[in-house]
Amino acid sequence: MKIQWQVNFRRLPAGLNGIAVPVSIVVNLTNAFGQSDETSRFVARYLLAQHADLFFADALILVEGTAERVLLPHFIRRGFPRVDQGYVTILEVGGSHAHRLKPLVHHLGLTTLVVTDLDAQEKKVTPATDSVKEKISYHAAQPKLGAGLTTNNDTLKTWLPQKSSLDELLDGAVIKRLPGDLMHEVCVAYQTPVEVIWPETAATAQAALPYTFEDALAFENMAFFGRLEGAGLVRKFREAIAGATDVAKIGEQLFEALRNNADNGAFALNILVAEDFESLKIPRYIGEGLEWLDNQLRRKQVELLSTEPAVADV
Repeated sequence: MKIQWQVNFRRLPAGLNGIAVPVSIVVNLTNAFGQSDETSRFVARYLLAQHADLFFADALILVEGTAERVLLPHFIRRGFPRVDQGYVTILEVGGSHAHRLKPLVHHLGLTTLVVTDLDAQEKKVTPATDSVKEKISYHAAQPKLGAGLTTNNDTLKTWLPQKSSLDELLDGAVIKRLPGDLMHEVCVAYQTPVEVIWPETAATAQAALPYTFEDALAFENMAFFGRLEGAGLVRKFREAIAGATDVAKIGEQLFEALRNNADNGAFALNILVAEDFESLKIPRYIGEGLEWLDNQLRRKQVELLSTEPAVADV
């Protein structure tokens, strides 16, 4: 079945091009993804099966996996009222596919937050022998600075911030926002170093560098996960934290647990039913991303109601 992309709409603010009221225009997406290829097929089939409603959304949030998709609405409800009240579509696409939606995001002018993972990897070289050529392979690795690690995340490599080196990605000066037009910007949020005070009576903080959403959540909520009941990944997290004082060693165990875990949905559901769920802290990188989105939607609301020409946020 051939997908007809032409009939889609994009909202423009009041004051743009001398028009005093908000309007919608038809945008032609026929060539947005180029010729029929893997990217165009993925986008067409995914949207038909999942979320064609994004064509009418105020904003879009792309998330990495099931755990983020389950917990993010609860994080939004707590402290980001404009995001909570808006028509915001949340899509679970994974780090290997989020970048495929880039043409659609830009053509529709969708304000977009990409919540993705650092996905550190290390390069391994198998020396050549008389009968076998040198072999280069990449393997998942616990994040470390100064170790020559790279990311396996195509979104970070090809969309934002278009960097592969882990050291560069974790440089605080790296720009993680992509200014768009008057109504649309893109921001990417991924794991950054976390200062952890553990045990809770410790006098100084220890540095932790999460690999993915689950361990980032754990590092922000060590006491919570140290007592959380459950099997699978929850049990492994609890055992890694119990009685431990070295955050670096805890991180190693969390990383190994994540590598062998196949059910992040069960992990999220265990968290949801916890009696002290409301005490759970939002991972900093997600909180910063949601704060950015909340501010963007507030600005968009003002501009849509204004009769003055909109001014881009610097």
